[in-house]
Amino acid sequence: MPETCLIATHDPWLIQLLKVYTEESGFQVMQAFEGQEVLPIAQQAQPAVVLLQMDLAGQTRGWEALRALKADPTTRHIPVVLISWQNLKAVDDLADGAAGYLQEPVNYETFRDALRKAGVCCPVDTGVVGAGRGIGSARHRSQSQVSPHKVKANK
Repeated sequence: MPETCLIATHDPWLIQLLKVYTEESGFQVMQAFEGQEVLPIAQQAQPAVVLLQMDLAGQTRGWEALRALKADPTTRHIPVVLISWQNLKAVDDLADGAAGYLQEPVNYETFRDALRKAGVCCPVDTGVVGAGRGIGSARHRSQSQVSPHKVKANK
């Protein structure tokens, strides 16, 4: 069974972007659009990681969803990466139990770095968006993107 990533955000653009990044990293994607959906989905699915937008819509806000995840014995072990426009480095927000953060705007490099810092291993480690579909492989990249250093085979 593939590892899952629960994306909890209401922003359609961010959902689509994170969906591409998580699928390219080898995760199956699950989504929560409102805060009150996060805990029940996480309890049932037991995702490898939760990407949680702090200004999540609904009756339960992002902070409350984080506290609920960390208070529940069936979900407290799941790493939660916060997503916000605010610079969370400057605030002691990670004390609430978050394993990491992503500051918007998000790109693939910051996404992968946040997962790594949170201790989440990606099932597929390509480092290039599109590699899972063959479009990011070396033969499909332009010459300027291919490393000039060649690896010598062991003899």
